[in-house]
Amino acid sequence: MTQSAINSPAFGKQLRLLRRRARLTQAELGIAVGYSDAQICRLETGRRPPDLITLIALFLPALDLEAQSQEAQQLLELAAVAREELTAEPANSSTSQMPKQASPLLASHLPSPTSQFFGRNPEQQRIVQWLNNPRIRLISLVGLAGIGKTQLALHCLHQFASQSEYQCIFVDLVSANEPESMIQAINKALDLTESPDEQPLISTINYLGQQPSCLLLDNCEQIQAASRVINQLLQAVPNLKLIVTSQLALRLNDEHVLQLTPLAVPNLLALPALAELAQIEAMALLLARLQVHNPKLELTEKNALALAALCVRVDGVPLALELVAASGRLFDPEALLSELASHFLSMRRRGRDLPSRHYSVTTALAWSYQQLDSATKRLFEHLSVFVSGWTVESALAVCGAEQERHELIEQLNSLLDHSLIQQQSNEASTRMRMLTMVRTFAQEQAQTHGENELLQRRLLAYQIDLARQAEQALRTGNSQAQWIQHLEAEHDNIRTALNWAWQHNAQQQAIQLIGYIWRFWYMRGYLREGRRWFEKLLISYEPNADVDFARALDGAGILAWRQSDYQQAEQWYQQALAIYQTNQHRSGQAQVLGHLGLVAMDTGAYHQAAAYYEQSLPLYQALADQAGVAATLHNLGNLYCQQSENQRASELYQACLQIYAQLGDQSGVALIALGLGAIARDEQRLEAAQASFEQSLNLARELGDEWNEATALINLGNIAADVHQPAHALTHYRTAKQIFERLGDQQSLCLLENRIANAYWLLGEHAQAQIGYRQCLMLAHAIGFDGGIVEGLEGIAQCLSQNLPTTAAQLLAYADHLRSTKGYPMIPADQQSYNQIVQTIQAHLSAEAWQQATQQGQQLSLQRAISLALAN
Repeated sequence: MTQSAINSPAFGKQLRLLRRRARLTQAELGIAVGYSDAQICRLETGRRPPDLITLIALFLPALDLEAQSQEAQQLLELAAVAREELTAEPANSSTSQMPKQASPLLASHLPSPTSQFFGRNPEQQRIVQWLNNPRIRLISLVGLAGIGKTQLALHCLHQFASQSEYQCIFVDLVSANEPESMIQAINKALDLTESPDEQPLISTINYLGQQPSCLLLDNCEQIQAASRVINQLLQAVPNLKLIVTSQLALRLNDEHVLQLTPLAVPNLLALPALAELAQIEAMALLLARLQVHNPKLELTEKNALALAALCVRVDGVPLALELVAASGRLFDPEALLSELASHFLSMRRRGRDLPSRHYSVTTALAWSYQQLDSATKRLFEHLSVFVSGWTVESALAVCGAEQERHELIEQLNSLLDHSLIQQQSNEASTRMRMLTMVRTFAQEQAQTHGENELLQRRLLAYQIDLARQAEQALRTGNSQAQWIQHLEAEHDNIRTALNWAWQHNAQQQAIQLIGYIWRFWYMRGYLREGRRWFEKLLISYEPNADVDFARALDGAGILAWRQSDYQQAEQWYQQALAIYQTNQHRSGQAQVLGHLGLVAMDTGAYHQAAAYYEQSLPLYQALADQAGVAATLHNLGNLYCQQSENQRASELYQACLQIYAQLGDQSGVALIALGLGAIARDEQRLEAAQASFEQSLNLARELGDEWNEATALINLGNIAADVHQPAHALTHYRTAKQIFERLGDQQSLCLLENRIANAYWLLGEHAQAQIGYRQCLMLAHAIGFDGGIVEGLEGIAQCLSQNLPTTAAQLLAYADHLRSTKGYPMIPADQQSYNQIVQTIQAHLSAEAWQQATQQGQQLSLQRAISLALAN
C-alpha cells in the first residue's frame, strides 16, 4: 500500500467506520489519543497527520478493543502496512510511482447479538447459500410482526461478514415512511454527511460503489415506494447485496423471498422424552428465556406439559414466547399458562435494546394493522369469528355478505401480503387461518363495532348448510375422504357454533346441526363429544315432533350404541321412530329400524335384529336409496357372519361390495373387507384374510376413519397370533387400544383387553395374561357387554386350568351357558384354542369331577360367576 493509498478517501473512511463501531465521536477519539478534533477529521478524510503510526497504536486502548477482536486485527494490519510503507518511502519522497491496486479495507456495522439464537437451521442454510451466490443480490425475509425476521437476518449476516469481503451494514428503517427518509436512514447508517452539492441518493451510490457491500434494510413494509429505491441501488451498484425484512414482498424480478413461519412446537398428544422435547425450536427458545429470569428452572416431567402448552398456545411465534418468558419471574409454568389465557394481549417486556413496537403483542400487531385500508381492517376483524380457519366460500358467507366476491378476494390477498393471515393448501382445498395471537388481537379490535352476534349467527347458519351437504356425501360415499378432511378442518368452527347456540337460546338450530353432523362424529370416533353436545342441548331444549329432532335423536342413538350403552340407544331410537312415523318420513323410518337392528344384534336378540332389518330393506328399496339398501344388506351379512353362517354372509357382502363400489363409498368397502377377512380366517384361509384386513386398514387410514383402522389392526393381530407371532400381535393390539381409548369405545376396549391377554399367554407371561383377562371381565360387566363377559371368563378359566381345574371348569361351563342363552356363538377361528383349554382341564380332573363341575357352573348366577373368577 502506497502513501497515496493510505491518504485515499477509502482509507479514511475505513478508520471512520472503525471509530463509529466503537461508538466514539471524533471529539471523543481525539481526547482519548491526544489529538484535536480537526486532526481526527483530517485523518478520516484521507489527509494523514505526520505520526499516523502512533495514532493507530493508540487506537486499541482508546477504543477498548480486545486484542483478538476483528477490529483490533484490522487496525494492527493497517499499522503494519503503514509502518512498512513509511520505512521504505519517506513522506517527502518525490519518487513518482503508479500506485499498486489496494485491497479494500473491510468493516461490518451490525448490532451484536443480545441473546442466543435458536432454531431455523434450514432457513439459515438457505439464506447463507443465497448470500454466497454472486448472482443473487436481493433477499427478502417476509413474515408476521414478531416472527423473528430481524434476528434471523442479523444472525446470517454475521456469518456472511466473517467469511466474505463484503462490508455488512444494518439499516433501521422503522422511522422511514417514504423514499427520501429511507435514503437518509441508509446514509446515516453509512455515516455519510449530507453535501449541498450532491443528491443524497448519489452520495449513497458513490459510497457503496467503492467496495462490495451488503445492507440489511430492516422494516420496509411501511415505505410505499421502497421497491423503487431498492431497484435503483441494485442497478447503479453492481457489487451491492441487499437483505430486506418486511411483512410484504417487494415483488421485484430478481427478488428471492423467504416466507418465515413460526417455530416448531411440540405435539401435546405425544410429548417426546425430555431431552428431545428441549430441542424443539419453540421449547428451546422458551426455556432459554425463562432461565434468564429464573436460572433454577429446569424442564421436568411435572412441568413439561405446561411448558409445551405455552409453546402451542402462542403458535411458536418468537415475540410471543419472549413476552411469555418475561412474566416467568412471577409465575411457575402452570400458573403462567393460566396467566397467558387471561392476559395475553397485556403481557409486556421492556428493554433499552428493544424496539418499542415489540414491547407487546398489541404494539407489534398494531404496527401491521395500521398499514391496512379501512375495508380490509373490517374484514380482518370479522375473520376472527373463525377458530379453525376458513375458505374463500365460508369467508364470503359469514364475513362478506355485503360485498362482491372479487372485493373480498382482494382484501384476503392484502391480509396475506401483510402476513396477518396464513394460507394452507392441499390437494382438496385451500384454507386460511390466523395465528392465535393475531386472532386475539383481531377480536379485541372487533369488539368496538358490536357485530359479534350477527357474525356468530351467520357462522351457525353456514355450518348447518355445510353439514347438510356433508351428511349426504358421507352416507352415499360420494367424495367421502374429501368431506371427512374438510369437516375435520372445520371441526373447531362447528364446536364454536354449537357453543354459541347453547348460550344464546338457539337450541333449535344446534339440534339441526347435530342431526347432520353426527355421521362425521361417528366415522371419526368423536363418540363422547358428540353425545355430550346432544345431552347438553337436550337439557334446555323443548322437544317437538319435527324431523330435525328425530334426526338428532337417531344420531345420538348411534353414538350411544357404539359406546355399548344399548338401553339409552334404544330409547332414543324409539323416540326418533315415533316422530318419523307421525311425519310419514319413510327414509327416516328405514334408517332407525336398521339402527334398532344393531342394538338387537349386539345384545344377542338375533331374530329381532333380522326382523328390524327386513322391515328396513323394503322401505329403502321403495325409495331407490342404494346407500340404504347396501347398509341394510351389510348389517344382515354381519348378522349371519356372527352366527358363523359364512355362505349367506359372504353372498350378502358381495352384493354390498358392488353397491359400495358404484357409490364410491370407500368406508363401506373397508367394512366389507373386514367381514370377508373374518370369513376367510374362520375357514383357515389366512393369506386371504390378511390381504382383506390390510386392504381395510389402508382404506381406513386414507379416510381418517380411526374406528375402522383400529378394528383392522385387531384382526391383523389375530392373524399374527394364529401363526404364532404373539409379539407382532401385541404391537397391533396396543396401537388399536390407543385409538379406542381416544374414541371412548368401551365395547372394543373389552375385546382388546382379551386379545392382549391372549398374546401375553402365548408369550408365556401368564401372570400378565391373567391381569388382562380380569380387566376385560370387569369392564364388560360394568357396561353390560355379554360378549366381553364370556371372553373374560374363558380367559381366566385358561389361567386356572392347571392349578384350579374345578373352578376353571365351572367358569367355562357358565361361559358356554351365556353363549347359548345370549346368542354369542364361538367363531370357528377360536375353536382350537378353546379346545386346548378343555383338554388341559380334563387332564387334571376325572370324568366324574369334570361333569360335576360343569353342572355347577351352569347353575351359577352372573354375579357369582364373576365373583368366582375375580377371587382367584
